[in-house]
Amino acid sequence: MIKIVYKYINEFIKEDELILNLETFRDSLESAKDKKSLSDLISDIKDVVDDIQNDFLTLKYDKICDLLYSNDVYINLVNQMNDNDIMLMITDYISAPKVPNLNQEAFDKLVDAAINSGDDSRENCWRLAFNYEYYNLNFDKIIDYYISIRDVWYLVELMHFLQDDYDLDGIIEKVIETKDKDFIKGLLNDNFIDSTLGTLQIEKLKEQL
Repeated sequence: MIKIVYKYINEFIKEDELILNLETFRDSLESAKDKKSLSDLISDIKDVVDDIQNDFLTLKYDKICDLLYSNDVYINLVNQMNDNDIMLMITDYISAPKVPNLNQEAFDKLVDAAINSGDDSRENCWRLAFNYEYYNLNFDKIIDYYISIRDVWYLVELMHFLQDDYDLDGIIEKVIETKDKDFIKGLLNDNFIDSTLGTLQIEKLKEQL
């Protein structure tokens, strides 16, 4: 249900799909109390949709969001979420307009969960960074991870979309500290490196070969 709500609040689905998804989720529940709570929620959402006074889209959206946030089943599920659950919800999308508000400590915990998420760890870390690009957070943990596993593609991608707001010189220094010539050569050969780094930064990398 949490992913259903997340889709709606980010306007990835409309009201008709929201209702359909909630009905499917309700039918999968065993608790009669939870089924009743979801049935009442669905009924209330349908009333909002059918109310001609809610033709103004923002008003309808806000009313439905309030209903979703205050539903007992939703609240209970949110309270049961761990770092991995939150990370997977966020990284379902490359970028969502509305993501959970996190401080640095909470964000780093999600990065740890992403790093430990197996085959999708690189992509999950990248999606976390992309979702929180404008939240004034430090991405060093992700950068250090990509450097540690010598992943050229993800590191350059990350630097590319951070280039106006991040200390790229600091990243270059970390790369140089690896003394890994193959890694450095890989960075220099990447298609996006010329549009990501400045001339002096590129020359500094070339000096290491």
